[in-house]
Amino acid sequence: MSTISETVAGYIAAWNETDAGRRREIVARTWTEDGSYLDAYRAGVGHAAIDAMIAAVQQRFAGYRFRLSSGIEAHHDRVRFSWCAGGTEQSRHRSTSAAPILRRWPKTDGCAR
Repeated sequence: MSTISETVAGYIAAWNETDAGRRREIVARTWTEDGSYLDAYRAGVGHAAIDAMIAAVQQRFAGYRFRLSSGIEAHHDRVRFSWCAGGTEQSRHRSTSAAPILRRWPKTDGCAR
């Protein structure tokens, strides 16, 4: 089991890993087999779909780096945090999340931070 902080670190690491094999390993460690990702622009259910979604984003926005930009809040079976992306020489555009909420993190112990 991972702590919530480790799970969020895995989430950020998956978006930053451009080696397909290592990214799939991170996705498998971070999401459960039936885990899902959903935002206003993309969605994926299961390891293969989440990995493919991340790969497509990396292809479209080459050079983006994701960083945690807030603390991590966890309560009521939810985790909330903010991230920012971009800001590299290859990708000067910056993007910021309005605190994604992860629901049901079965790969964590649900308590430790």
